[in-house]
Amino acid sequence: MTDDHGGLIQELARQFGPVLENSPDSVYIWLDDAKKMCNERLAQMYGYSVEEWRASESILDSFVAEEGQDMYARNYQTRVVPPGIPGDIPISRTSEGRLNLQC
Repeated sequence: MTDDHGGLIQELARQFGPVLENSPDSVYIWLDDAKKMCNERLAQMYGYSVEEWRASESILDSFVAEEGQDMYARNYQTRVVPPGIPGDIPISRTSEGRLNLQC
């Protein structure tokens, strides 16, 4: 594996290629908003091509309607963050108004 996130997502895509290509379910790999990958099924489910989904600026904007993003972020912090990880993950909004989860 590599320390470079860009190289890491490519390495993960190579390793998990059979899952991405053959899964009957929607699958994505997400390191951060700039380094993510998904299968065709997930992209189509949200009305994107794989390339469009990968180019989207925010995974949150891809999955959650704007009016539900604050609630989603709070629920993520309280229900999804694994034990041992601080539950106070900073959440801010970018100058464009997008939520920014600092994991």
